[in-house]
Amino acid sequence: PATCPGTDWGAIVHEHGDAVWRLACRLLDDEADAADCFQETFVAALGASRSTAVTNWPGLLRKICAARAIDLIRRRIRDRRRSAPLDAAATLATPTPSPADRAASGELADRLRLALTALPGRQAEVFTLAVIEALPHAEVATLCGITTSHVGVLVHRARGRLRGLLEDRAPTPVPKPAPAHP
Repeated sequence: PATCPGTDWGAIVHEHGDAVWRLACRLLDDEADAADCFQETFVAALGASRSTAVTNWPGLLRKICAARAIDLIRRRIRDRRRSAPLDAAATLATPTPSPADRAASGELADRLRLALTALPGRQAEVFTLAVIEALPHAEVATLCGITTSHVGVLVHRARGRLRGLLEDRAPTPVPKPAPAHP
């Protein structure tokens, strides 16, 4: 059908658009890319709603957004463009981070964003939903059509893989000079 009977798209965008926008911005850190991801998310949701009754709009939209954002990051890498640093102030727990803390946080966010693209698609998607979006494993399982225990396995594997990737790319600490002896 050309339209989805009974679906109020204005209400869906109004109710869930902010969460989709925040996730896209958090993962992509580029307003133009986030806008493209936002639009692609709702277009894909429209397509999904035509073939299946949607019972969990926020979950479906987050799942689609995460997958679209990770695909876009992969395209960035293929095109050999650098992504801009993440806004460190939004990711730090301190109310007024120092410039060094913001720089370190931005570098870590860039490395995490890049490392996510090295994961298999399903692992990256499940990790994003379960860890970055903090959805319960049961909800992630339902969204992805897998068991709750499989979500746990994928998150565990993703954490291990990301830990290794982030350690491999960690900057080498600068040694402190030895104290001078008088």
